[in-house]
Amino acid sequence: VLGRIVEVVYEKHCGYKPLRNIFKELLFEPLGMSTACFFDKGLAGRLPTLYGLTRPQHADPYVVNAEDSIPPHEPPYSNQSDHFCGPMKYDSGDTGSVMTVADYSKFLECLLGGGSGPNGETVLPVEVVDELLRCRFNGLNFNTAHGTNNGMSNDGACFSTGWVTQEPGPGTPKQNYWSGYANTHFRLYVDDGSYIILGVQCMDHSGTGFVNKALREPCIQTFLQNWT
Repeated sequence: VLGRIVEVVYEKHCGYKPLRNIFKELLFEPLGMSTACFFDKGLAGRLPTLYGLTRPQHADPYVVNAEDSIPPHEPPYSNQSDHFCGPMKYDSGDTGSVMTVADYSKFLECLLGGGSGPNGETVLPVEVVDELLRCRFNGLNFNTAHGTNNGMSNDGACFSTGWVTQEPGPGTPKQNYWSGYANTHFRLYVDDGSYIILGVQCMDHSGTGFVNKALREPCIQTFLQNWT
């Protein structure tokens, strides 16, 4: 919905463009994110294999191709190919873009730089960056599976402008973080000028929590122990 709002507001002031072109003009190109896109037939054969977790009864989960991690259904599972083929009527701002981890890092570098691009030009106003990093929406109900998985609460890690904002605590620095498609996860530690990005490419449709336990948490703890 927010992506469509962006299109409407942009059209009012600058003329119509689809969301993918707005992102390209205002964010991807200024930051040099050359691989970032929403939908491109040229991605066929370039995207890494998408994996998934399956959990047999009374056994540990194991990794298979994503389409084999869920029961067969119609229409067929198409997450591996949705970014370069198949029906698509609109761009989804929260789940629709793909890029390399290196290009993902350029956006986080922009936030650490107060909204500046690689040549010092303003890409995002500093007031917008400050709002993104520090805004907190209190009074929300976090008693959901997603809220629990991300450790959210009104007195700790709180959902804000599309991600989680967490104030510093004992042994925990101030951070912003979120998990995306296929267990992609990032943590931005703005007060320490650092971040970590995990590009896992493994779906967990069965809700095993295995990726978080076996990979994400150990990586984050190792990063923090060595950084601080």
